[in-house]
Parts: sequence; structure tokens; C-alpha cells
Amino acid sequence: MDKNYKISFERNGKYRKEHHLSSGNKSVCALCFRLALIENMYKDEKPFIIMDDPFVSLDENHIQKAIDVIKELSKDI
Repeated sequence: MDKNYKISFERNGKYRKEHHLSSGNKSVCALCFRLALIENMYKDEKPFIIMDDPFVSLDENHIQKAIDVIKELSKDI
């Protein structure tokens, strides 16, 4: 992510813009961005987070991976 919040990613040695990402990958990036903002906003507090279908665009394999990551992140609470 650059200073203007534009997302790019590297594939085969080239940087590509976010419109090349699938909707599932965009959803994961958006969630990561929000979690990073929350982490920076609340240094000493541990706020609760309400997620309204953040993984609706993921297939079964990727949704399980996302669930595993959320479970791992929640252990730090």
C-alpha cells in the first residue's frame, strides 16, 4: 500500500494494481486494512469488532484459511 492507500502486489517480478485481484482477495485486503487501523487507533485497549460477512467472496478452501487466521488473531485478546 502506498501513501495514498493504493494497493499493489508483486507477481512474477512486476507490480500490479489491485483491479487484478479477485473479489475474495480484495475482501481480505480490506479486512487487513481495517484491522491495521484498529491496531493503530487502540494502543492499550482491546475493542470488540463486528464483522458483517467479510468473507462472503471467498470459496470454501479460502474461507477456512481466513477463519483459522481470525482464530489465531483472537488468541491475543
